[in-house]
Amino acid sequence: MDESTFLTTLTRVVGALHRADVPFALAGGAAVYARGGPHSHHDIDLLVEPSEAERAAKALAEAGMSRVQPPEDWLLKVFDGEVLVDLIHHLGEIPVSAETISGAPPVQVGSVIARVITATDLMVQKLAVLDCHRCDFAELLIVARILREQVDWPQVRRRLRNSPFAEAFWQLLRGLSIVDDDHPAQHQPPAHLVAVVRRTLAEDPEIGELGIGIDIDDDSVCLTGSVNGPQRRATIESAVRRLVGPRNVINDIEVVQLVEPAEQVTG
Repeated sequence: MDESTFLTTLTRVVGALHRADVPFALAGGAAVYARGGPHSHHDIDLLVEPSEAERAAKALAEAGMSRVQPPEDWLLKVFDGEVLVDLIHHLGEIPVSAETISGAPPVQVGSVIARVITATDLMVQKLAVLDCHRCDFAELLIVARILREQVDWPQVRRRLRNSPFAEAFWQLLRGLSIVDDDHPAQHQPPAHLVAVVRRTLAEDPEIGELGIGIDIDDDSVCLTGSVNGPQRRATIESAVRRLVGPRNVINDIEVVQLVEPAEQVTG
């Protein structure tokens, strides 16, 4: 699935669940994308409480998607055309809790805002499913490299201290110098946040700006460039404020008034 198809389905799913007032959080590849990584090529994963899973599937079916019956008992599956949407209500033997969903911060993804699990929770969930039959580190290494500054690695290790597979992955990360023994998470590192902001400004249908300069540090965000009206300037600032949390936004975008060409007078 290409990025456009991914975003189209994601927008439809988020809209349908919001209209039905179903609590959910993006997980898996969708969460990686929301946090600055590549889009998912396979499916879109969402976490829902077990008590809300049926209602979520019904809301998506009413939005025109097709429900299928999976062999697994820990999720429900819905198709939007050829795009698979997984509604995950159990993580292993543990039911998805209301606290897991409410603890996921809202993030703008394309043109919509949805709760997205933290990078730390994402790594825990991906590592928790490793076993003798599923022990491929290739995708996990990619995710770990992309999100490493956002993950509280000591917490991941503590939460998975009984998993030999997670411990093996930890030692691999250390050997590749991806992490060290004392690596606390940052709120959201500037490099990743710049990518998220830039992509949002480009993909939001109300904005569609590619030429805005974005400079982010731990405390502030500076926006530069030029747009053709004060309302557009304010719309961009509002979108950025939703993405950058408590950082101070300095809006140095210039407003350029477009001048209509004068009519030629013919005698």
